[in-house]
Amino acid sequence: MSGAGKSSFCKALAVELSRAGKSVCVLDVNGEYADCVRSVGGRVYATGSVGISLWELDGCSPVDRSAENCGILRRVLGLGDVQAIFLSRVVAAAYKAKGIREEDRASWGREPPVMADLLRACDALYAQRKDESLAGLRRRLEGLAATRVFGSKTVLPLSSVACGAVCFDLSFLRSRDSQALFVELFLRRLNSYLESQKGANGVFVFLDEAQALCRPCAGEPSFVGEVMRMGRKYGFSLVVSSQSLSGLDSAVVSNAGVPVLFQLRGAGDVEAGSRLLSGRGFSEKSGFIEHELSVLGKFEFLSRLNCGRDVCKVSFKPPCFPVGNGFAFDSENQRLAYQSFRELLPSEEMRYCDKSVLGGLELDFVFPKRKAAVEWNGTYFHSLPGRAEKDERKKGLLERMGWRLFTVEDDGMAPEAVQQAVSNVAREL
Repeated sequence: MSGAGKSSFCKALAVELSRAGKSVCVLDVNGEYADCVRSVGGRVYATGSVGISLWELDGCSPVDRSAENCGILRRVLGLGDVQAIFLSRVVAAAYKAKGIREEDRASWGREPPVMADLLRACDALYAQRKDESLAGLRRRLEGLAATRVFGSKTVLPLSSVACGAVCFDLSFLRSRDSQALFVELFLRRLNSYLESQKGANGVFVFLDEAQALCRPCAGEPSFVGEVMRMGRKYGFSLVVSSQSLSGLDSAVVSNAGVPVLFQLRGAGDVEAGSRLLSGRGFSEKSGFIEHELSVLGKFEFLSRLNCGRDVCKVSFKPPCFPVGNGFAFDSENQRLAYQSFRELLPSEEMRYCDKSVLGGLELDFVFPKRKAAVEWNGTYFHSLPGRAEKDERKKGLLERMGWRLFTVEDDGMAPEAVQQAVSNVAREL
């Protein structure tokens, strides 16, 4: 149900995972996670700055690439049998028009077709055979071509995804079809990249609106459902949220490791939620769970522990993400300092309120690649009993790790002084 607090919970979880040193990637369908990711020094990519090519071969044969992606498009677009056959013919014609032939490996390195090429192949085929199924297929492909994301080359910052916090703002894509296709293609490429990076840490991928983007077809689960079913086979973990259970891929629901359920209203959702939390052999709990699910307040949820033997009710305080200001900073000057660092070092990985470097001790600003940290010390707070000892402990730990520590003493600095202090630190990094 919308407004119950699931997005706030996911944002809080993403921030805590990032601060604990985990890599976080948000596939932001509605454009609401940017401030959250920036608050931990992450980067936000608009769809105009990235791209995924469906038809580049990358060592694969045209026939194999066509079979793989036609299967993906059939599931994502919900194509029928006749449209799927037409799609295969259209793709083959598009490769041929680019001079790429199955029997000629030397041609595989040529520029691959794009969605616009598939539209032209559709038009040529339609001129020979005026079929409404073919016309319907063209309309579906036209929607994908209009996004300009599915071009001739794949441009994805996968190395950044594997070592920090990243948000892909998908709200600019024009349709759920485009978003669903981007999600599946991105996850496949992310998995291939992580497999190639031996010893790479796993990534936590956040996906909202799963009921619209996880699309099973003819008994086959969605790719997200397949990832959750196979578990550790893939190099990333999924945090999936949905407005409802009844419209969600059953493979996603049945393979959820830790279900977190907010208030549910529809009878089908309440029953499905009760079954999910009760677990096998605990049907006596169903009535109680159904009641609790229907009366949960905002920012309250039920979750299952110990393989279904325990169901707990949790209330949480949502984090503050003021629009345009990012995370709830400890002070206005820290917010200004954060913005100033971002302006001076736009491509630098930076984390705010990081707890991963010192195993739980918080550092105000961290620049991991430069092995540098900045402590922005408010005069009053750092004069309290015990603070000096804690500050010295952090300094000593950083020195032993070979890190540099920059300290800014803030006694109520004017904005100009904050910007100058940031400029001084940035020059030394």
